[in-house]
Amino acid sequence: MTILWSLNIDLNDYYSASTLDSSITSIPISNAASTVNLAEALRVGFYDFFTLSKGNRFTAFRYFVVIAKTYSSQTGAAVADQIRLNLKNQLFTIGISPTASLIADLKAIAGDDSRYLQVSSAEELYPQFNTLFNNIAVCPDLSFELMTLDCELDIVFIVERYNLRYTKRFLAELMDNITVSSNGIRVGMVLFDSGASTVFNLNTYTFSESVRRAIESISETNQTDHLVDKGLIEARDNVFTAARGDRTDASNYYVIIVGPFESYPEAVAKDIRSSGSNYVFSIHIGNQYQTEYQKAVDTCGDYTKYTNVDSYENLINFKNDILQKIISCESVNITIPDCPLDIVFIMEDTDELSATEFNDMKSFFVSLVSRMIIGDTAIKVGVVTYADGATTAFPLNQYSTANGVIMGITNINQGSNAYNRSSRYVDKALQYIQMEFFTTGNGDRSNAANYYILLTGGPSAGNKAAAFGSAIRSIASSNLFIVGVNISSSDDPEFLDTVDDDKYLKAVNFSVLQCINDVVVPNITQCPDSVTPASLVSPSCQLDIVFIMERTETSSHENYVFLKSFFSNIALQLDVSSSTIRIGVVTYDTDAYTTIALDTYMTPTEISYQILKLQEGTGKRNMIDTALVHTKNNFFTAANGDRASAANYYVFAIDGVRSGASIQAEYIMKGWPNTVFAIDINSGYEKEYRRTAGDNSRYFYASSYANLSAIESDVIAAITKCPVPQPVTTTDGSLMFADVSAPCLNSLIYLYPEDLTEGKDGGQNTMYLMTDFVYTITSCSRITSWEFSHWKSGYIDFMVWRPSGSNYKLVAYNTIYVSGKNTTTYTVVEYERIAVLQGDLIGWRSKGDNLVTSGPCLGPCAEGYKASPNNVQIGEEFDWTNSGTSINGTAYAIKACLEDNTAMAFSSPTISAKIPDHLPAGSFVTLLEPDGADYAEVVNYTVLQHPSYPNSMEYFNVGETSGQITVAKRLLKAKVKSDYAFLVRAKDSCNTTATATVSIQTQNMPPEVLGMPNIISITEETEGDTVLYTTIVEDPSGDSVCCSLESTLPKTNNFVVFGNDTGIRVNYSIMASDAPAFSYRQYNSYIVKLCCDDDEDKSTGVLIVNIKKPNKTTTYEPPGWFMISIAISCTPIFLMALMACVVLIQTMFVPEQRAD
Repeated sequence: MTILWSLNIDLNDYYSASTLDSSITSIPISNAASTVNLAEALRVGFYDFFTLSKGNRFTAFRYFVVIAKTYSSQTGAAVADQIRLNLKNQLFTIGISPTASLIADLKAIAGDDSRYLQVSSAEELYPQFNTLFNNIAVCPDLSFELMTLDCELDIVFIVERYNLRYTKRFLAELMDNITVSSNGIRVGMVLFDSGASTVFNLNTYTFSESVRRAIESISETNQTDHLVDKGLIEARDNVFTAARGDRTDASNYYVIIVGPFESYPEAVAKDIRSSGSNYVFSIHIGNQYQTEYQKAVDTCGDYTKYTNVDSYENLINFKNDILQKIISCESVNITIPDCPLDIVFIMEDTDELSATEFNDMKSFFVSLVSRMIIGDTAIKVGVVTYADGATTAFPLNQYSTANGVIMGITNINQGSNAYNRSSRYVDKALQYIQMEFFTTGNGDRSNAANYYILLTGGPSAGNKAAAFGSAIRSIASSNLFIVGVNISSSDDPEFLDTVDDDKYLKAVNFSVLQCINDVVVPNITQCPDSVTPASLVSPSCQLDIVFIMERTETSSHENYVFLKSFFSNIALQLDVSSSTIRIGVVTYDTDAYTTIALDTYMTPTEISYQILKLQEGTGKRNMIDTALVHTKNNFFTAANGDRASAANYYVFAIDGVRSGASIQAEYIMKGWPNTVFAIDINSGYEKEYRRTAGDNSRYFYASSYANLSAIESDVIAAITKCPVPQPVTTTDGSLMFADVSAPCLNSLIYLYPEDLTEGKDGGQNTMYLMTDFVYTITSCSRITSWEFSHWKSGYIDFMVWRPSGSNYKLVAYNTIYVSGKNTTTYTVVEYERIAVLQGDLIGWRSKGDNLVTSGPCLGPCAEGYKASPNNVQIGEEFDWTNSGTSINGTAYAIKACLEDNTAMAFSSPTISAKIPDHLPAGSFVTLLEPDGADYAEVVNYTVLQHPSYPNSMEYFNVGETSGQITVAKRLLKAKVKSDYAFLVRAKDSCNTTATATVSIQTQNMPPEVLGMPNIISITEETEGDTVLYTTIVEDPSGDSVCCSLESTLPKTNNFVVFGNDTGIRVNYSIMASDAPAFSYRQYNSYIVKLCCDDDEDKSTGVLIVNIKKPNKTTTYEPPGWFMISIAISCTPIFLMALMACVVLIQTMFVPEQRAD
């Protein structure tokens, strides 16, 4: 069986009847098929023919005219029904001598008997043309009412790259009913398989026709992978962006179209749904994996955005249903509270949480933010993560929009190094937030309620959560909410004790956290009853009130929160102003500290807020007597805002035993109208504190810190009563009531040195360390003077020791020479005043006898240790615990007066330096020398990026404690980069800082002619091309060098310069020219100048060439007469010699002749 079909002529092939007629006539007649397939013919017309690229006009009706003679077993009625779903599609059928079965099929295809036409034979078609044409070519009496929306929608279709023939037509048909525009509905598209890619963005097209054309132009390919999550991520990250048309005020619709394939899109979809007005729609084809695609649209069981289709071909049947879903206006119910709220999300970060659970938790908090109005006048949100400790992920003032907060939460990584993740401590998290998070520096507002939203996956370790939760809730306008995930019913009571019943919310597991959004959001955005009371207590007199607050170990943690909350709530209800009530704070442990002056904050909201921000302490003793003395002498002063016209009210709280308070209070109240009020927190010392208050109406008892709120109204009533004059019985002036405060601003003192002048402990070559708490430095400062008694002359080193693990390190000492027996106050010169830190201890040593006197211990004594020999030097450590011997029954007295540490400052805001650009790494540049570095103080330097010179820091190192600036790596050539700058922050031991700009300019250095200047000597006979002198030329900046003869003096052609090397280090020679003419008599010396150039700078080498004086020998030629006279005078001599020779020869060698 053969089924044939062909697309012969497109709608836009011809635009005249004659050419169309000719083309139709020329269509070849295929071999007759045994059967026909009306269903497939309609599919081809519907899916393949009517496209914009083939001439279909977007606004035109589409007429399908089916002409058939042969009955088809593949009837087309079902396909025709799908086609007619779009009213723009009109179907007509013409039967040619049809059978009854074909007539029924054609009528079913037409959908209306009036659209079915019939002829008796094919030859009758032409004669019946006008009749047929008049029935078909009639404009439908239809009007299309475009859907109008009351919202803006950004829709992205996320389509699998599979069976695109059907999904493309489905989407193209949707465009007939979706009006795409720049300010209404925007449409984008993503295709996915094993990856994903964007087909077009939300702002690519602004008309439905353009979107349809783009959809129809997609090539039809089938892929084997169907990773929906890749498509969702592509849409989220690369389509739903501002640059690609996403609008902040439009809802984002993710419309997935996927077949019966496994993909697991739930995690990504959940993350997307959590962010603002993001919605996921799933069009799932087939009956497999339905659950995972249902969960993609909603985790909580609302699957109305899920549509299941049995087959790809039937996708078109669901067009209207899907259309209604994806163009309905969905929006998040945004909560706008009537008050400002500062909210902290507290996220668990223990190692019990899986990565998936941590991400589900982030998505939950993101979904909460998407339902809030975030802004400086509305809700502010910050995040803290916690386990066995806590840290700030981002503060309240980090982001001022919901999108910013969402981005901040999304970027939080699991597994902070700020704490141990093996356990969860809710109390530590709450304490951290109250102390460190809700601060003005982090954006906390005094007029906003503080809401703690804590998420936990199990019970808290340490059994302190309930106590700390109660402490937090005791703070006015603070509220705590706990979201428990997978919490067993046995653990519920712990959390119900931590929060109010309606503020404990539960989720079955992390994956369904977003299902409780509708419960959580209304709770955490509900305004408190009031941040400030409706009316303030205002007395008829002026009052200067000081709250004296204990800050010891026993008053720390949740107790300190209760204490701060108590005083904060009181301050909030008083009429605080510059003319009525003023409130200040003194805190105390072993010493006392003015924490808030009377004139610092002049409204109840401000002072209440600042009290909550007080840092807790860990002091060992609650010396309320010292605190009362400090308050009288150092707090109530004009400089701190004390008014002569106002009564001074001392309101102190204490939880332990301390004698001496009543004595100091009695001395204070001698100066009417000074009044003392005592708040006894189960101290066990009621009698003493009743005496301290002086009247039972001024004594208040609380059974615990948690019960302080029970006496709040009584305390307010008492401390706002105006003072009434009372008669005072004076004493005999005994020392019992004497002011024993130290005569310096801040001091370390136990006994007065002048009271311990006689004792000698007999120590030899011994150093002493005073370990009692009274000798512990309590603040960052420096020592201005030492007061002590001594029994004879000699040298004493007064020492400062700093804890270092289990040992102590000798920081520094002041050496003092004392004379005779006396009590000496030694004022340390400015440049030797030792910088000390909180926790440092003092001590001393003497060479030989111990010179510091002592006395018997008449009461609690300071404990000390001694060790021998005294050979520890500055910077060395010593194990006092194991190597020191305890001193018992003996008291020493040393007073060390302190003053504020000198603040850091740079003498100039800019430190400038100029260096060569060729300095190697490690080379010195300059030294930072800020003012304010005290004796023995370590200054730490931090380098910060200069906004105008972002890449300068990598080229220089700054010594962390030395302040020495060196070159970090090879500098760029000056012609490329010559200006560098960065910021340097100097921080001293007291954390005071100073910042300066370091500006460094590099300069190119000229070449160096290493062998010049120099002097040489040559002779007049020096031949041409002779090398006279060779020198090395080097460019320190690494530039190529070229040298030439600059000049000679006197001017001459006797010299040339030769060099054939290249690079930064080359040899150059000064040579005689090819025909030199050196003459000592003419010029006996030359100055030859060699010019070397690196294209930026030049340098000149000088060679002095001296001509040697000639040393020649001349032959003497005598006159002619002289030679003639010589010849004449020599002739007789020559003749005589000749004759002598003849005679000699004849005599000796010629024999005589004998006569016979």
